[in-house]
Amino acid sequence: ETQRSWVQIEPTTLATLDKVEWEGASAGQLSTAHAQRDPAGGGWINVGTEIAPPFWSKYHVFRLPDEAPSRRELLASIPCADGAAPFWMHSFGITAEKVVLLEQPAAYSVGGMLGLASASHGSIDWRGDDCMRVHVLDRRSGALRTHKMPAFFFFHIANTCDLPDGGVNLDICAFDDPEILTSLLLRSLTEDDRIRDLPVSRLQRLTVPPPNAPADAACELRPIDDISMTGGFTDLPTINPAVAGRAGYRYVYGIAASRPTAVANRLVKTDVWQAGGDALFEAEGTLPGEPLFVPRPGSDAEDDGVLLSMGTDSDGGSSLCILDARDMALVARVRSPVRLPAGFHGEWWSKNAPYEGA
Repeated sequence: ETQRSWVQIEPTTLATLDKVEWEGASAGQLSTAHAQRDPAGGGWINVGTEIAPPFWSKYHVFRLPDEAPSRRELLASIPCADGAAPFWMHSFGITAEKVVLLEQPAAYSVGGMLGLASASHGSIDWRGDDCMRVHVLDRRSGALRTHKMPAFFFFHIANTCDLPDGGVNLDICAFDDPEILTSLLLRSLTEDDRIRDLPVSRLQRLTVPPPNAPADAACELRPIDDISMTGGFTDLPTINPAVAGRAGYRYVYGIAASRPTAVANRLVKTDVWQAGGDALFEAEGTLPGEPLFVPRPGSDAEDDGVLLSMGTDSDGGSSLCILDARDMALVARVRSPVRLPAGFHGEWWSKNAPYEGA
């Protein structure tokens, strides 16, 4: 997530072409891992973090235009709740009208980052007695409003949708705390004396009230998944990119768990409209990775397409599982000729429309 590490990659051969030299506005030392396509006119939107203790740390919302992808255009700057130690931000929400930043109380520990001090979770100090700050930026007026709510921890947002009344919904894979960071450490995954079970995470809908709501109106967070299907764990959410930002969208795909397990070992399709519409995929001897949705060309049905999931096999090899997104049935399984290390994220790029799978 450091902005100094960006490089240009040749898309066919994956050869490294050059290091990115940024132009335009400064956006701090770090940026989120999940830049997003701008639904209001193309380009990419991201959020940078400027670490400037003791008082001046900020989050910078910036845009990278398609015609000049290394030129940063500053859209807004938001002071950090703690100017000395900004909070870690892995992803954010975006619609055509709003940018939503969830400032969770997971503070960067500069000493932990430099190896000079210890923090509760690697280089992050969790301040569970603090609150979550929900910053909503109106992209048209530039107005910013901030709501406070009880703290939770998260990596990923499945979808962000404007509501008719001016509010916004964010569907989030939410944890109570960042214990998942400890669970993902190599020493946690290789312990042979016991199984370290995954912490609980739920797909939850965060509803942020509109600007004209009463002063005491609060954000609402409620589960929208089926814990009997997810095993009380879900993350790495994906949707059909055609329904990004649509309040009436229906399906979220992600990783899930059949417990006890130290790692995700199934994929789940969650129907956010109604219970009973979910589906599962499990493959004996394979730990499935993040599912990527590829829509069927010419189809308008939200779940008409396939899921691509790169899995880690029990013999150390790798397989690409191709699933029917309607019922999660296995369509094909392609064994990789080389071993691919287990990872978190992948990407699918259409040959004909380079941003279709973004």
